[in-house]
Amino acid sequence: MVYAVDQYYDKKKWKDLVDVFIRQYKFNMDMSPDRLILQVMEKDNKEFIREYTQKWGEAAVQVNPSLLEKGMINLFANTFKATYFEYL
Repeated sequence: MVYAVDQYYDKKKWKDLVDVFIRQYKFNMDMSPDRLILQVMEKDNKEFIREYTQKWGEAAVQVNPSLLEKGMINLFANTFKATYFEYL
């Protein structure tokens, strides 16, 4: 019985810690992406190029100040590893 009670309190404590962490760092989730975030994005090996392009484009539209088309193309092309350039 004591073990079951301890498990209940441990779960409650863990949930409280998670809630505090999320409240403290939630602002990171609400921030719009900047150029640096776009530069460090990478295509996942299991992700199709079309999916990655759409995800990257959606993030690029939110960048403030907005990117010029030429700058957007350069940033996007630089997110690929060398092996992907042969497919572009």
